[in-house]
Amino acid sequence: MSKQDTEFYTELLRAYFDSANDAIFVLCNELRFLMCNRLMEEWIGFSEGSLTCHNQRRPITELLGDSATVDNFCKAVKQVLAGHPQRIECFIHPDGAQQRWIEISMTRVDVEAGDMIIAVARDTTRQREQMAKIHHQSTHDALTGLPNRVMLQNLLGSFGATPGPVAALVVDIPRFRDVNEALGYRTADEILKAVARRIEATVSDYQGATTGHLTGDRFAVVASGKVAGSIELIADILRAELSRPMQHAGMELTLG
Repeated sequence: MSKQDTEFYTELLRAYFDSANDAIFVLCNELRFLMCNRLMEEWIGFSEGSLTCHNQRRPITELLGDSATVDNFCKAVKQVLAGHPQRIECFIHPDGAQQRWIEISMTRVDVEAGDMIIAVARDTTRQREQMAKIHHQSTHDALTGLPNRVMLQNLLGSFGATPGPVAALVVDIPRFRDVNEALGYRTADEILKAVARRIEATVSDYQGATTGHLTGDRFAVVASGKVAGSIELIADILRAELSRPMQHAGMELTLG
């Protein structure tokens, strides 16, 4: 193959490398960058030249989120260098660039100069955010934003695996149905959210206690450990707080 042909195919491969939809990079066995494509440059905020400058090659571990992530990445690399391809998800937060979660697939390549690791990465940040949103929606009440019945049940179940007292308090708002019928469900919903904030603010003073919304006009407080012994005190304080008049749209309501 002529020098001209070699240069042509090199340029062609580079064009493909840089136009890929995934971030691609190559590491030496010391986890320092040997090369990367344009998408990886965008993700980490460094040019390939600055990453691979002779005697100043940067290790990818400088870009990882924390020491635990670095440890997991190094363990995966150890498996890759032993001939076992790996896939790992990790968090990167390079200086001057967007923080993101990426899933990296890594494979070892043997060359005369030594072992290299070829990595292909895809951004999983949006996927993680969507999963977190779905999880939040499944465990929290849409109206008040408080933990729902499912989450409270899971919480109580987790308490059963640990020693110590557990307490549960149900808070019922009397005559709230009358408010709903008299003022309409939209206004009633706003009042219910105000009640939720008042209960949550009171309970937040007690570490180890969690406020939840069961259904309609019913709330719950669950507690474990030392604070469980204060559940009667919490009930008395809530009773007093909910007896205070509530202002809404020019009206004064006393719910009790």
